[in-house]
Amino acid sequence: MTKEEIAELIGLSIDEELPEVLRAAVDRAIANDPAAARDADTLRSTVERLKALPADKPDTWFVERALHGLLREHDAERHDRLLKSA
Repeated sequence: MTKEEIAELIGLSIDEELPEVLRAAVDRAIANDPAAARDADTLRSTVERLKALPADKPDTWFVERALHGLLREHDAERHDRLLKSA
């Protein structure tokens, strides 16, 4: 596996989204390459910091506008289906 491939897989490995075989290969590469180990540590630290941040609540006005838009689309589609079936 190339260094570029390892770099791309580090994030997936941290998120535990890799099959065990690939994760083991990434872990070996991190253990044998100080630069890859630094990249992995930096990414882990960044992910932990981001997860610790409070989640922003969506703006009420935006949510209402989005829901109204979806309801209009749904009503228009339903109206079209009713016209076609008549």
